[in-house]
Amino acid sequence: DAVQYCERSGVWLRDEKGDRKIAAIGIRFAKGVTMHGFALNVNPDLSWFDKIVPCGIPDAAVTSISAELGRDVPISEVIPVLEKHIYEALARVSA
Repeated sequence: DAVQYCERSGVWLRDEKGDRKIAAIGIRFAKGVTMHGFALNVNPDLSWFDKIVPCGIPDAAVTSISAELGRDVPISEVIPVLEKHIYEALARVSA
């Protein structure tokens, strides 16, 4: 199960392995322009995160769907599921 922290942006997994960020979500308003972004770690090379402190949070790690499931997950498997959930969430908000 994913959790959200008020003090940390994004989507996190928390269990006996510790806190791991699996997705980033951002919204910014500047000079009358709204910018937004969404990143879901599906199957990235996580070794790049060893070279930085992700999100400036030294006590947390980064993970992916593939790492959590223990198998390579292709993006083509994720897109239909993600589209369905985003559509349902937006339908609830706009209702």
